[in-house]
Amino acid sequence: MNTLQSDKHTDNRTPSGWRYVSLRGVGTCLIALLITTNVFAATYHVSPSGLDTNPGTSADVPWKTLTKANTTLVAGDIVLIHAGTYSGQSIDPNNSGSATGGYITYKAANLAGYPAETQPVITAPPNVTIGSRTTKVGIVLDGNHHIWIEGVKVSGGSASVPLGTGANLHSWAILNNANSNVIAANNFIYAHGWSGMSLQ
Repeated sequence: MNTLQSDKHTDNRTPSGWRYVSLRGVGTCLIALLITTNVFAATYHVSPSGLDTNPGTSADVPWKTLTKANTTLVAGDIVLIHAGTYSGQSIDPNNSGSATGGYITYKAANLAGYPAETQPVITAPPNVTIGSRTTKVGIVLDGNHHIWIEGVKVSGGSASVPLGTGANLHSWAILNNANSNVIAANNFIYAHGWSGMSLQ
């Protein structure tokens, strides 16, 4: 089951799952935390002003592209997407999260400690082929699970672009054989030529 919502995520769930407190004592509580949390999880940063040769481990040395994040993130990892336009890129993770290791999380930096920043924008993504379809999609979850995407804007450009012609984006998101994913508090505007959101 995938969760899609347009309102801001307001409950106290974290990308790595709920935290449980045992009534039987600290020892049991620690075991529960170890089971539900990937101790090797990392937080990364991406910014249009960065470099993919950077370590990406802080806002001072961010990666440049979502492509770098797509190929690097594993279960429990978080990438904070800083303000700017990510043209020619998409959220298209190579890996999946897990129920035990946690979600792979793509989150706008303005929702995670950088409130002065504006919402990051994904536009003019590359073509992707899913089944018999080749299309430009901002978010691609093809067989992925436990992916959490929050706070980004996916834009096809101008509303004046004719349907199916000259558009820089055909669909905002495609979920194909994907489950246990969360797409929350994002903005989607101007998808041309295909269905804006496709779940297969």
